[in-house]
Amino acid sequence: MRLRIISCLALSLFFVLTITVPSVHALDPEQRRVIDSGSSYFDIEETIYCTAPTLATTVDEIAAGSQLFFLGDSLTVGMRDLGDLSGAVEEAGWQVSGVVAEIGRSISWGVEQINARQTEVSNSDVLVVGLGTNNVADVVNGSEVVEGGEELITELASSLVTAATTINPAIEIRWITTYIRGSSAGNNLTIAGPVINQGIENVASSQTNVSIIPWGSSSVAASNLSGDGLHPENYPAMTRYIITQLTDPEEEFSGPAGLAGCSCNVNSPIVESATTKEERYQNAWNYLTDEAAGIGLSEQAAAGIMGNLEVESAGTMDPQVVEFSAGYPDNRSPEIPIDFTAATGSKGPIFRGSYGYGLAQWTFETRQDALIAYATETGRSTGSMDLQLDFLFKELSELFTGVLAVMENPSVTINEASDSFLLEFERPRSVIDGGASRQNEINNRRERANRIFNEYTGTGGSYTGASCAAGTTVDTESRDTTAILCATGTRTVDENALGFRNGEEYRIRTCEYEGAVVNSQISAAVKSLIDDARAAGANITFTGGGGGGFRTMDGQVAIYESHCSSGGYTPTPGPYPKPLEDYQSCPGGAPPGYSNHQLGLALDIECNEVLLPRAYSEALDNECFNWLVSNASSYGLYEFGRGQDRDSEGYEAWHWSIDGN
Repeated sequence: MRLRIISCLALSLFFVLTITVPSVHALDPEQRRVIDSGSSYFDIEETIYCTAPTLATTVDEIAAGSQLFFLGDSLTVGMRDLGDLSGAVEEAGWQVSGVVAEIGRSISWGVEQINARQTEVSNSDVLVVGLGTNNVADVVNGSEVVEGGEELITELASSLVTAATTINPAIEIRWITTYIRGSSAGNNLTIAGPVINQGIENVASSQTNVSIIPWGSSSVAASNLSGDGLHPENYPAMTRYIITQLTDPEEEFSGPAGLAGCSCNVNSPIVESATTKEERYQNAWNYLTDEAAGIGLSEQAAAGIMGNLEVESAGTMDPQVVEFSAGYPDNRSPEIPIDFTAATGSKGPIFRGSYGYGLAQWTFETRQDALIAYATETGRSTGSMDLQLDFLFKELSELFTGVLAVMENPSVTINEASDSFLLEFERPRSVIDGGASRQNEINNRRERANRIFNEYTGTGGSYTGASCAAGTTVDTESRDTTAILCATGTRTVDENALGFRNGEEYRIRTCEYEGAVVNSQISAAVKSLIDDARAAGANITFTGGGGGGFRTMDGQVAIYESHCSSGGYTPTPGPYPKPLEDYQSCPGGAPPGYSNHQLGLALDIECNEVLLPRAYSEALDNECFNWLVSNASSYGLYEFGRGQDRDSEGYEAWHWSIDGN
């Protein structure tokens, strides 16, 4: 058993083990058909996982020699028969007291099995439960959730816990949540999954001896599903995920590279510092070779990987590059353009699963979904180099361990590293087709790898691809803040938007959350404000075309001209912007180039999809407005006039900004 440190910027950090499990080669055909529904199977020798549970429960470490009893349905059958569950448990230093698993079984069946196997339960230290998926009919009727469905699952799960603890009061229970995407399995599974998991989590939150193994919310499950949207393609991977989650979650390790332990927040947004081509190449080299960062490959291995990434990214080492044949505008996108429809292309018109994105040109649907899931899990953009390098090593550690073993061999040559990465990780069409094209591709990547080695050998340093800004709340002086990334959970709209403030041009990054489009500098604050307001019962919304936030020059011109017209004034004609004194003043509409909206630093706020009233006296009856008056300043947003202009004709209760203007 060997320990490896990987990054996990989630709610909590886990003790991460790499467990070697014998590969499975001889599979019973009928068993394989039932469990995998005909999906492909991959051998994996080692894997690493780092995922936060959905509940912050306290979990005791499972002592060496502990007896583990497994109770489950087809997923547990798969781990037992295809994933070498017993071998993985023994490798971790425990013993299997029993595995009771059958296809298509529900929680009620689990209660019956516990009562029928009292001796095994009495002699066990830990009960691992994998039931709930087959309770779909209890919570969904057609496409609707049955009233009381969650409560029923809670009751059933509680009955199982009671049955086990009545027999063995000291037994610890770990319940595996279910991942249901739906697909060919049917939409009712997609609807039922969250209800079933919530019912199970209700029991875990109320019982000190019950905790969750969050398979249902893990990116590992998302990237490992077969076509039915329920069963994994790779049972050894699921087995090792479960074993990892059974280790002590209190043990913490810092991750490799990435944000290097930096936890960005409202006052310290994420900044992507590697912006030029040379910076990107140097940072990729540093990431791969910097031992202090946790990767520490040889320079030969680093060159082999980078030669491949250079080809995949069309010589740019740009994480935002889009496969040229997709026809995406400028062949770059700050986020993976999943919904983009290509005008032409024999692979199919939809980007998802048809075209490549990023440093490694991730193309297959499952790998793109896993990239998105990992970005969400770690609070980063899919177009971030920082995220993609971490994800690349996540894939090597989980799905391409043979390639990783080659890279970690200290005596690997440049050509060996290049070939392994090409033939086993990337596998482009030219390689699959074989013949002369295969050898040409091998030679091409070797040549690039050797050139990169000669250029960068001996130049290694610390990886600085992304970091946290140095305590800046909002910088209104810098003319270019595009390097400040969108906050966790928000979406990049435009990485290089033209903004205006005080009649001057700015370059900003705009981000969207729940319909609100704002400057990246306040994206974290706005997300927190929306989430917290809704949690408090104030349903703040943004349904307008621009979400009531960032406004382009054309948008501001339209607002200005409209207010001038309604007030009986003749608006000052373009071009814009002009010196402020040259404008015709039109109450209610800031001159083009002078609105906080044009820098994405203001919001026009709705409540339940209705714009807040203009007049203060009318707004006083609105729950959203009252919440904002009491709380918005904590998020750096202020009422129009900071509350000093409530009696003026120009007052707008809907308008909130960084300075009240």
